[in-house]
Amino acid sequence: MSKKCTNCRHVGLESMTPTLYHYKISGLDNIYLKGGVTEFICPSCGSRSTSIQNLVGLHRAIADILALAKRRLSGNELRFLREQLGFSGEELAGLVEYSEEYIRKIESGSTSPKAPYEMFLRVAIMRGMKAPDYDLRELSQRKKYKLEELRFINKDRDWKVAA
Repeated sequence: MSKKCTNCRHVGLESMTPTLYHYKISGLDNIYLKGGVTEFICPSCGSRSTSIQNLVGLHRAIADILALAKRRLSGNELRFLREQLGFSGEELAGLVEYSEEYIRKIESGSTSPKAPYEMFLRVAIMRGMKAPDYDLRELSQRKKYKLEELRFINKDRDWKVAA
C-alpha cells in the first residue's frame, strides 16, 4: 500500500533512510538517531514526513540515559523527563511543592532547579531499574550542565545508546 501525501494527497511517496537523523521533535537539541527512521518525500509538492520506529521505546531510552547522566540536566531535559513521566507542569508543581511558574522557569532555563527537584525526576524515571554505581547526592554539588551529543541506534525495533 502506497503512502499518501498529507499536503497534496499525491499517492506514491519516495522514501529514504537517513544515516544519522537529528531528532529535534523531542524538544532536545542533542539527540541523533542511527537506524529506525524513514523519511518520506512527496515528488509532487516536495512535502516531507518522518516515521520513527518504536517511538515509545526511543523516549524511554532517552529518559533512561538522562536519568543516569553524571551531570546536571538542562531545563529542556528536565521538561522531557517530566513529560515522559506523564505530569503536566501544574501536576508536578503540586507534587514537589513548587509553583507552576517556578517549574516553567526551570524548564525554560531562566533558573536552575534545586538538586532535590532534579533528583526526584531522575529517581522517578529509574523506578524499577537498578540504581547506578554512583551516589545521586553528588548531583547537589554540581551547578552547571554540559550538553553532549547523544546518539541512539535502532536494532530490532529497540532503541539503545550507540557506541
